[in-house]
Amino acid sequence: MAANVPSIVWSALRALSLTDTPRDDSTRHHAEGNKSYHPSIVDIAVVKAMLYRAKKLPPDLIDAILDMAEYWIHTTTQLNERISILGGNEARENRFLLRSYPLGLLNSGARQNANDQPYATTLPTPRPLGETLDASFFAKSVKYPLPRLVHPARKIVFKFRSQDQGYVSSPEEGDNPYSGSWTWFDVGLERFDAGSAVDGSVPSINSLRPVQPPIQQTSSDPVGYNYTHQLLHSPEWEIQRNQTALRKWQDHVITWSYLDDIAPESERGKALEAQGRGRATGDGKFVRQLRVGDVITVWGKARFPGWANRIESVQIDVYWAV
Repeated sequence: MAANVPSIVWSALRALSLTDTPRDDSTRHHAEGNKSYHPSIVDIAVVKAMLYRAKKLPPDLIDAILDMAEYWIHTTTQLNERISILGGNEARENRFLLRSYPLGLLNSGARQNANDQPYATTLPTPRPLGETLDASFFAKSVKYPLPRLVHPARKIVFKFRSQDQGYVSSPEEGDNPYSGSWTWFDVGLERFDAGSAVDGSVPSINSLRPVQPPIQQTSSDPVGYNYTHQLLHSPEWEIQRNQTALRKWQDHVITWSYLDDIAPESERGKALEAQGRGRATGDGKFVRQLRVGDVITVWGKARFPGWANRIESVQIDVYWAV
């Protein structure tokens, strides 16, 4: 299992004189040449044990070493489907696209609903959130260690392949690559409701409740709720806009880190907006406040007649410290 430790951690171990056992050339090539390597929970446990047993390092220091190495667990959910979201009609211009696995849980730690609809792409009926499930509940439902930290999230990576309709009616609308765009993606947040969960069982998507976007009670049905969406871009929730009037697929990769510290009104915040991002999404607050069990969602948006958000793929990668 030691062969699965990447080079950056081996460098830290060598600096601490903890690596007396040489590795062969094939192991070195695997650790140093594979840039897409992602550790498993077992890998992380092995490295922690090595650091503790060799030098009796305190747990907080070990956690700091792994954080510096970005040696984190992560999960991935993907949507690969051609979708068009059309503006000009309130019923069709906001579309749920994808959700992450619950923070701190691996792929097996989430269930589909009773109708076997896919976990990652099914939008449950909106209901208000009561008491939120805490980490102790999930600890009873899985057979691996959950994060010890209350706020363990470290990084979220969003990937989009998309485009708008490819033209604009007024030439000046295309002068700025992003400021005139009315097709974009927003982040959302869901949490599991304790009243809908069964003790000892991983909750299904039927137990998820929306935090963002918010919901409101319908006037026609006292027990019914609808999602509410802002008409315009939201600096706090906007992940990425499509470039205006570009007739080819665009690939955007947006990373939110717990170390981000860009103030919305700063020059760096304005630079984010110029890149088509929400200027208030660069302060790291969203990532730092995530708790075990939280679920990140992505919504596709289009506004006003003639605008279309055309989507080919969406991906969410969530990284956390154990």
